[in-house]
Amino acid sequence: MGTTDAKGLASSLLLRLAPTQRVIHPRSQQADGSLAARLALAGVQIHDPIAYDSTVANPAPVLAALTAPLAAITFTSGSAVTGFRAIVEKTTIRAAETQERRAAPTGRQSYRKKGNNVFGADTGNACQAIQNLLVASIGPTTSAVLQEQLRPPDIEAPVPSFAALAAAVAHALTQRNFSP
Repeated sequence: MGTTDAKGLASSLLLRLAPTQRVIHPRSQQADGSLAARLALAGVQIHDPIAYDSTVANPAPVLAALTAPLAAITFTSGSAVTGFRAIVEKTTIRAAETQERRAAPTGRQSYRKKGNNVFGADTGNACQAIQNLLVASIGPTTSAVLQEQLRPPDIEAPVPSFAALAAAVAHALTQRNFSP
């Protein structure tokens, strides 16, 4: 049972709920609805209204942090991965468009066509921004989103908690002989 994803929650709830009971599960716009589907399949009356939307925040602090020397990046949710990727890719596109405008009068090759991003790498995606960092995930659900959207995490917390994630990052950085 101990998983913290929709499957684990559904399994735990199904042990305790009768099919005639009703459950409300307010969720994020980004949630996939798998919890509601699992419960409905078992006959539970589930209502899963969208209660909030995780949106991309101001990109400036993220981009500023990426220009400093970093050892690790931690992700504690799939929406954090998605938001990070959106910030980096949006900035990449803006930088490419600015460069294209500057290059147009002189006839130089388009920045976008070269595939460069704001981090000076010859790729076109957010993976480049974190390629040399220790990438840490709080658990399997977040790791799956990392795998899909950026790259596999270097480490995953042994149990999905902030304390376990912090300990795993500290241990991994010690193994890499990183000192702040």
